Amino acid sequence: MLGILDIGTRSTRILFGPNDKNEITNLKRIKNLGEVTSLGLDIDSETKEMPLDCPGLERNIHLILKYVDECKRRGVSRVFAVGTAIFRQLSNQDEVLETIRANTGVTVNVLSKEDEAALSLYSLYINFDKEMTIGDIAILIDQGGGSTELSWMEKTSDSDFLPKGLISLNLGTVVLNRAFIDELPGPTGEPETIYDKYIRAMKIITNEIENSRKLEIDPYSDKVRVFAVGSAITNITPGKSNREKHGFVHSVREMEEKISIAATNYEHHKILISALRDPNTNPWILEDLDRQLMTLYGLPVYNELVKSFDNEYLKTITTLGFALRYGVYYSEVLGKNLGNLVESEIRGL
Repeated sequence: MLGILDIGTRSTRILFGPNDKNEITNLKRIKNLGEVTSLGLDIDSETKEMPLDCPGLERNIHLILKYVDECKRRGVSRVFAVGTAIFRQLSNQDEVLETIRANTGVTVNVLSKEDEAALSLYSLYINFDKEMTIGDIAILIDQGGGSTELSWMEKTSDSDFLPKGLISLNLGTVVLNRAFIDELPGPTGEPETIYDKYIRAMKIITNEIENSRKLEIDPYSDKVRVFAVGSAITNITPGKSNREKHGFVHSVREMEEKISIAATNYEHHKILISALRDPNTNPWILEDLDRQLMTLYGLPVYNELVKSFDNEYLKTITTLGFALRYGVYYSEVLGKNLGNLVESEIRGL
């Protein structure tokens, strides 16, 4: 069995799967655990330093230790851990990584933007390659806590995995959440309404997309399909588990309607914001509130990116239930070694 640990800006998750290439798509044998740990909230916005005694890091260490015990219980023999945008921006990255390793035995491989995108895209390739025909283009929008990665591949006569490119945007959910809940005066000088906050978030999103490198695709091609992964898209996808959500097709128009309804539901969201500011609010309630507000600052990223492709045939977005962790898992089992990851040396495995 393999254990694939994914430590992100917002959440920490682990996948358990058989080390057998004939079983990689047998979902009955693949299990996932995860919790929201909000590690990204403990980074100093100016120095980009994370205190080694901060609550987020302590939460993660306790959770990783729990996952290590679970690895031993499940008979896991190899563990690979990856870190994403949260670690790439740290000014004291080495100290944080060593603190995690010293306390848990886990070696965190800090993925470059390119490797992170390639691994998520590889999962898309494994899961949807058989549905694609020669010339089809698959675009993946992967929104994490610290950034949003846009990657794509084209189906060719060559049966191997061939990623085509990557664009990284500073549009992660934790980054946008901070901007959304900041208290700024509204247009009239009065405190912002929720709609004011939504408009401000939209300006941040559209400015980032407009100022980033563009993905140029044929505006008249009907061979382009958009896939998406991330908390914002997952939250609005029917189903209890990623397995149930995987492959669900969203209408872009219906997504816009969900955003519009949420943005104009002032009173309800005033209550949400008040609860988010209250330090005594139950953590489980906070997670639910954040999930609701993510419709206003996370979900629009997908829609605005699809608009930027300027392709008249793009009217849907398909949820990819299996992304980065699965990409790492498939890569290791199939011997692709994407990212050249170092295995953790954990006593007792």
